[in-house]
Amino acid sequence: MSNSEDLTGDTGLSIHPVREHYLIYLPVDDGQIIIVAVLRQSRDVPQILGKAAFMIQREVKEIKRRIHCGELSLPE
Repeated sequence: MSNSEDLTGDTGLSIHPVREHYLIYLPVDDGQIIIVAVLRQSRDVPQILGKAAFMIQREVKEIKRRIHCGELSLPE
């Protein structure tokens, strides 16, 4: 299995294997994450994340903005 940096590069994302899938996520706060994608391990994860990088960054930025403004709340 590849290490996390090999798969996510400099995206700031983290990865966790779950059975035959990878859970791609971004840590937000202590104990809080934003799930970005769930991908089969057989897929070309670096290529998929590279192609989707702009969209992922835009969506994460919007989620963080909504959390900061109180439009979204994180469970305690």
